[in-house]
Amino acid sequence: MLAECKAKRRIVELHEPGPGAWCSETCDSESPIGCDTLLALASVYADCPDFNPAWRT
Repeated sequence: MLAECKAKRRIVELHEPGPGAWCSETCDSESPIGCDTLLALASVYADCPDFNPAWRT
């Protein structure tokens, strides 16, 4: 479980703007939601009461 959390945090970190960042599409730092990769990561929490429906991919 901890290794999975660590891996997901690293994916999110790699989407931060700056040198070494990667994404299959251009991540828009102005977007309040994020790119398709980040939306896919968030989608596994769809049953959580705090889940934002805008996070659905």
